[in-house]
Amino acid sequence: MSMRVATAVGTWIACGTAAIAQVDPGYWLPETKLFGTTTVEHVDRNGVHATYPMGVYAPRLARNSVGDVLVGESRDIGVPSFIRVLRAGVGEIAPIGPLGTIGNFYVDSTDHIWIEEPMSFFTRRVRRVSPAGATLFTTAPDVFVSIGANAQNEYMCHAAASSTSTTIRRIKPDGSIVDLIVPFKFTKGILAPSGDIVCQNSGSTVLRVVSPTGTVHATFSLPSLPACPLAMEPTGVLATVTVTAPNVISRYRLDGVQLASVPVVGSEPVNRVDPATDRTYWLLRLHPVDAVTVVQHIDSLGRILESFTPAVVDSFTSISAVGDLTGAIRVSVNAPNEDSDLDGFINASELELGSDPLDPASVPPTIDVNVIATSPTVLDFDIADAARPNQPYAVIAGLSAGDGVPVNGNEPAPRIPLSMLDVAQWIQSGGFTAAPLIGVLDGAGTKSFQLQVPHLPAGAFAVRFTAITANPTGFIGGIAPAETVVLP
Repeated sequence: MSMRVATAVGTWIACGTAAIAQVDPGYWLPETKLFGTTTVEHVDRNGVHATYPMGVYAPRLARNSVGDVLVGESRDIGVPSFIRVLRAGVGEIAPIGPLGTIGNFYVDSTDHIWIEEPMSFFTRRVRRVSPAGATLFTTAPDVFVSIGANAQNEYMCHAAASSTSTTIRRIKPDGSIVDLIVPFKFTKGILAPSGDIVCQNSGSTVLRVVSPTGTVHATFSLPSLPACPLAMEPTGVLATVTVTAPNVISRYRLDGVQLASVPVVGSEPVNRVDPATDRTYWLLRLHPVDAVTVVQHIDSLGRILESFTPAVVDSFTSISAVGDLTGAIRVSVNAPNEDSDLDGFINASELELGSDPLDPASVPPTIDVNVIATSPTVLDFDIADAARPNQPYAVIAGLSAGDGVPVNGNEPAPRIPLSMLDVAQWIQSGGFTAAPLIGVLDGAGTKSFQLQVPHLPAGAFAVRFTAITANPTGFIGGIAPAETVVLP
């Protein structure tokens, strides 16, 4: 019996939409001026910087499916505006407009644009625009404030219904509206990849997590709020910078359970944190004395990969802007089932398994488990992770549920956890056995070995295997899609 559980590198996965070109994984930073030329600076993974003059006040950013960055102008209420389309290494390739005044805007997985247009100091309307720039519809002005575009390509917004309740509105692609009322007030909503909304009220440390149907999942407090920035990681983890000595990025599940934190070097306050798809973070920091803005790129262990002062040092209203600067929202919220980098793994799988959905060279490890003999059972293992040659690996086994095979006549046991965090906890708890299930990959990033499993008289049952590999620092590098084997 031979079972291949991971698609070979280079294989394409069919998606519900057309094939998606590789999304540029660099960071885009709008350097806005109140007067004069606005510049958008691009920084790629190799630290190469490029600047693109816009000529307008343009602090809002989003991405489309081919990695182009859309830059939204922000002019006076009632003044026509444009969305400028930028491409790394090229510059502006097309304008979209004229449109109404742009507050916030979002690109959904079909490349349609949802625009929040201020109509007065208190009201705004929503415009849906096709990829070619044609307006499909606009809504009547109201007091709803934008949240984002969900995985169903719906526009999410909210407004206080009373002092003790808030209405969450979903506007569908055909213009129809669904309203949900929750029994509390909030002023800011953050959309999670699951479609849940993290609700934060101005001046409060309390967060509430609401499902797309309006059910309150969880209520918890974060001591760092409201003074510190709050962001959503691509995997659905909340990240906030806690001002301590030293600073740290505190990370939380959506039920309030705290996860591993990331240290932040230096005492300068962090005005904005942008989690990237490759488990790194971009920080905007402002020196408290000379007001110099610094951008830092740090990895998941807090090591500084790059630190620079932006090319144009001026008014940084981009700190309060919303937009998908790194591609994180696109691959996790709008396009979880697409293969943005065309490496054979859909975005959701790569986020779960630890590889970068925007980098075709970054793929999860693979694991083959073949039954080559019985009584006792001998299993043949093949592990491959070309990105991490000569690095440690571990194979983890656990009883499997959902395969229709009872364990010793009882109900199937739970599956072993497969998220990055849960696997790390599994390892730390000692939930694995010794060599050859633990070892070091060879120079090609591969390892083959055989494992003898005693035959159990209770009858057949399922065992679930996965492999993890480490990066050169010893931190988990990736997880292989799980392989389930029914032992005789």
